[in-house]
Amino acid sequence: GRGGYHWTGAPPPAQVAQIAGEGGADGAGDKGLSPYFKESNGSRANVQPKMKGHREKLIAISRVWHEVETKRKRTILAGQFPRYLFFVIIYLIALHFQKSAEGVFDLRETMRDYFANAQYVDPSSQVTKSFDDIQTVSDVWVWLQNGFIPRFYELYWSNGELKDDYYKTVILQQNRIADGFRLTQRRAKLNQNCILSNRFGNFLPFCYSDLGNDALDGSYDTADFGPYYNKGKYKYQNNFSTGAVDSGYVVEFVSTMNDTIKKIQDLQADRWIDQATRWVRIDFSLVNPSVSMLCQVELVILLPVTGQLVPDFRANVVKTEQYLDATRDYIQIVLEVLVIIGVFMYIIGDIKDMCVHEAGVAGYFSDPWNVLGVMQMLLLLMDAITWLVVITDPMRRDTSTSLGASNAYSSTRDVSSDRVTHGGTSPSLAASVMLLRSYFCIQAITLLAFMLRFLKYMLAVSFLSSLIETLLLLQATLFQFGVIVFVTNTAFAYMGYILFGDAMIEFHTWDQVSLSPLPQRRESPTPLYASQAFSPHSLGASPSQGRRVSPKSNPPRQISLPALLQCRPS
Repeated sequence: GRGGYHWTGAPPPAQVAQIAGEGGADGAGDKGLSPYFKESNGSRANVQPKMKGHREKLIAISRVWHEVETKRKRTILAGQFPRYLFFVIIYLIALHFQKSAEGVFDLRETMRDYFANAQYVDPSSQVTKSFDDIQTVSDVWVWLQNGFIPRFYELYWSNGELKDDYYKTVILQQNRIADGFRLTQRRAKLNQNCILSNRFGNFLPFCYSDLGNDALDGSYDTADFGPYYNKGKYKYQNNFSTGAVDSGYVVEFVSTMNDTIKKIQDLQADRWIDQATRWVRIDFSLVNPSVSMLCQVELVILLPVTGQLVPDFRANVVKTEQYLDATRDYIQIVLEVLVIIGVFMYIIGDIKDMCVHEAGVAGYFSDPWNVLGVMQMLLLLMDAITWLVVITDPMRRDTSTSLGASNAYSSTRDVSSDRVTHGGTSPSLAASVMLLRSYFCIQAITLLAFMLRFLKYMLAVSFLSSLIETLLLLQATLFQFGVIVFVTNTAFAYMGYILFGDAMIEFHTWDQVSLSPLPQRRESPTPLYASQAFSPHSLGASPSQGRRVSPKSNPPRQISLPALLQCRPS
């Protein structure tokens, strides 16, 4: 300092308290000095100031030592940060290659627009409808014959010419049908798990329980059923493809368009869908070689015990192969190998730090940053193991192609008999998609760990370190705040459930209320006009307004009450 003293070295930790505690309040006297404070010539320091009017200041050695230790840690973090940043970049690029989000989304939305959003004209009411407009069992059969089958069997080009053999089973010019389509249903048992009222039991002595999880939970029926002339015509099939998700009463359609229509009409005549049916699904698989993807389209209709029919479109999309002979896939493999190498290097480094830590293993884990680092490495190991399960998925491995027989008298073969099957039937991708979804859920948690650990390296940046240290000091307070937010949100959700559960779709189930803090408003189904006399056409509306009007389209005409009463059906 200005008194002629200079720092000659860092004191051992055991002497820090002694150095800081020696001397009086004014720092005077030879007792307040330390061997680490010497004059420039090496002799004992003179406690008297060399400059007139100078007062000696007390130096807090422990504070100085703390500042030195802080700067040392920041220097170490600054040196480690480039290595960690490189590891994060490699990891994110490899994860991006694994996802293939664009192709999956585009193919799913293409099938949704083509099958679920496509419109057809109901021949009985001459009203334009779509899959989402199904409200009765009769609507299901009408949609199958007029909305689904004409689009599934796309036999002609846009100019009216008959398609080539290869393209007769191709949808939208790029997606070839793997093995026809299936019609599956699941049923509830009669008068089981439902209570008949003593007062009204004889009024309608038949009840059926509601089944959850696509009619797989609860008392579902497995007994044979059928029309009066053949009570055992339709049989329950268990695990007919890749798992219990494909169990049910199954009817397969692999024939021509005319034969399929005839078979649909026979099912309708047999009342294949009746009061015991709780779940109906039309599903089929497609192969798109242009994007190397398999797509299973599922058009599901739920039939809850209230009598309502709830249409639901689903599409499961996976890559035909995780690794193809392409430059992009080679780059992906290299990046994945680099990530694995980085994980093992970090694990070895953590083990070394654990072994040399002065406070032992318990002291090592007393630091929250060390706990976070170990958790991150464990998550990355879990990611690697799950990815190995994904790329060795038996659905991809065991899916096979069978080609039609060759013609002995020509160089052609029966292309219409080509099939892509798994276990003897059309591939079911639900299990594969669930596995992929689980993998990316684990990756999402891993990304959160990456982000939190990134804050550790921000301590090396002077203008960010104060904020990070403040957050660490407030971690208990932030946890308390999170608990209060959770309790408050749960209380308000329960209030919404008991107040509006019977009136608003956002609150009609506790699961939807509690798991969706910001529920999306869904438009309630608008009743379609059952009779032509009470339709928009009779009120002067244009033909395009004969279907349900969405909020984005033009609003319907305002109709006065007298005009409405005049059109009232008898």
